[in-house]
Amino acid sequence: MTVRAFIPAFSGSIKRVPSNSGAFFKICTEIAVAYQRKSTISVQDIHNLAESYTKRLPQNHWDGATEADVSILLRAACAGRLTPFRKLQKFLLQQAARTSRSNLLSAMCEGYFEGWKEDDPLTVEVSGIMQDRADKLPDHLAHLVGSLPETFDPSAGALKVAMRMAQDDDPFEMLISCGFTDPHAIGFCTEASRHFLTTLPPVRTRADMDRLMRWCRPDGVLGLQGKQMIDVINLLLRPWISNNPAKTDQKYIIDFLMGHFEDPRISGEHIWKDVDPDCRGVLLRWLAGDSIIAFMDIISAVEHKNPETWRMRREFWTRLYDEGTVSEAWVALHSDAVDEAQRRFDRTQDMSLKAYAKQSGKKRDTSLLIMRAGNNVIVEGSQNYRVHIFKEGALQRPQLYLDVYEDESITLEQGNPNTRIHDIHGRWREWVRGRLQ
Repeated sequence: MTVRAFIPAFSGSIKRVPSNSGAFFKICTEIAVAYQRKSTISVQDIHNLAESYTKRLPQNHWDGATEADVSILLRAACAGRLTPFRKLQKFLLQQAARTSRSNLLSAMCEGYFEGWKEDDPLTVEVSGIMQDRADKLPDHLAHLVGSLPETFDPSAGALKVAMRMAQDDDPFEMLISCGFTDPHAIGFCTEASRHFLTTLPPVRTRADMDRLMRWCRPDGVLGLQGKQMIDVINLLLRPWISNNPAKTDQKYIIDFLMGHFEDPRISGEHIWKDVDPDCRGVLLRWLAGDSIIAFMDIISAVEHKNPETWRMRREFWTRLYDEGTVSEAWVALHSDAVDEAQRRFDRTQDMSLKAYAKQSGKKRDTSLLIMRAGNNVIVEGSQNYRVHIFKEGALQRPQLYLDVYEDESITLEQGNPNTRIHDIHGRWREWVRGRLQ
């Protein structure tokens, strides 16, 4: 049982939080991940309560029983969490079929939506009770089932609601208006979301991107978590495995993903590790272009004595990137370059200026640009650093996306056929292309 499971999906008005509360959302996400398998009311607490009420059944003894306790037990029963207490579960469902008390009817409905499973016998039974008591339901639940009568269907209810969601520009707000205060709650809502995500066509238009983004990360609420959020990331990136969207759409997707989930190259053990590798590769490919340009801008500013040299290198490496030869890039900056990157970030807030490693080797004035081209790793560098190309399996071949590099652990000896100086005639460029063929 999750924290979200304990909070009723529709028991009160949704609470919005200010749009400038990024730190708050980050903390909430960490809590949701840390406690995704726990609950404020433990399974043991519920079982203890169930045992005490089971003892009341033979004597029909109800002195001291409270509606609050019965509500907790009824919700647990309807959610399928009282299976070890079959007699109590049967008794509670019998009482639910007779009651007109709003708290108990709310508990029954909340348990139904929490524990909804397609064609499950318990789901079928509780659905029947809800339909029989439909005219007695509290107003907010009457509005919900009136707006979405498909929710009564214990077989295809989630799929039918998903089809409604697929026809709406903003499915999250649609479910809110129908009466769900947490459209991402477990059970029925999770199943509806799963069907919704699996029935979507390839997400290629800005309208489809917006709809998916609003569904998974609506303004002011925590949003989807876990596998379904990973599915959304895959949906946003999968259409672009073999090609690219318009630059504006590419930036739109990058800004959304980086804003919510950070840079996959620096976020460590994070959601990105579970994203489909091909889809993660799309984002790494897009970020590579920004890293190449950022490297050239920073080094040009720090080594301002050789503007023509860096103009030529920028032109060459960005061309290889635009041609699709270079698919990934990572930057390792020396201390002066780190300071320059920070100054530029302070001015522009460009997140590509925060994505770098540190170069702390013997050459304290040298920064490195590490790129992937097919199975090859290329290393470019400042301060007369030679171009290096490492084939797969090469001993000193560097790994991308480390936090710290030392130039001496990468640099090959003079005369090594896998390295080349930057000659003034630019023949090093032909050498690079030849080695990459």
